[in-house]
Amino acid sequence: MDEDDFFDTNKITVQTKARTGRKLMTLVYGLGKEYDTEKILKHFQKTFHCTGSLVKDEKFGEVITLTGNQKQDIIRFFITEGIATIDNIIAKGV
Repeated sequence: MDEDDFFDTNKITVQTKARTGRKLMTLVYGLGKEYDTEKILKHFQKTFHCTGSLVKDEKFGEVITLTGNQKQDIIRFFITEGIATIDNIIAKGV
């Protein structure tokens, strides 16, 4: 199964990837244009006590990258803030 099969424009994808050894990074993409990704990134950094950056990708648009496994916290944030429902979130990775 290719990574293209998972990409859906109506869904937010939260993915963890291995960095080095046991270290992980969390990627968030698929947010709509109506959301200020810079503001969301700053909130994640402050709330989850991690570093992060905003990367522009041709295929996925703006991608939020965070250090560590922040997948559950990010999903909880999107649901409690009303940005997405559990049906609109794709969780991939470890």
